Amino acid sequence: MDIKGLEHLRRNVPFVVEDRVGQLDGFPALAPGNGLREILGAIEPFLTALAEADIESLQDKRLRELSKVGGELDANLERLRSIVAAGRRLLTRQNIQQLTRFATNSADSRLFAAFLRDLP
Repeated sequence: MDIKGLEHLRRNVPFVVEDRVGQLDGFPALAPGNGLREILGAIEPFLTALAEADIESLQDKRLRELSKVGGELDANLERLRSIVAAGRRLLTRQNIQQLTRFATNSADSRLFAAFLRDLP
C-alpha cells in the first residue's frame, strides 16, 4: 500500500503521550470518607454508650441497639487500621519527595523541603 502523500492527514490527528513520573503509595488515605475523625466518630459513641451501660440491667431494646452498632465495630476498626497504614505509607519522605518537581516557585520549594525534613 502506497502511503506517500498521506503524511498531511497524520499532522492533524490529536494524540496523547503518557509519561509516568512517579507513583504515590498510600494515596487511599486521602480519599473522601477515609478521614480518621469520621471513622472515630462512628466508633466513639458506641464505646461511650457501652462504658456507661449496666449490661445486666439493660432493656432488651437498648441491648439490641448496642449489639447492632457493636456488630459494626470490627469493620470500623479494620477500616481504621487500613487507613492508618495507608497514611503511614503516604507520609514517608521517599514517597512524598516525588512531588518536589511540581513546586511552582522557589518559596514553595523551600517550604516543601522543610516539610520533607520532618517526615520519616
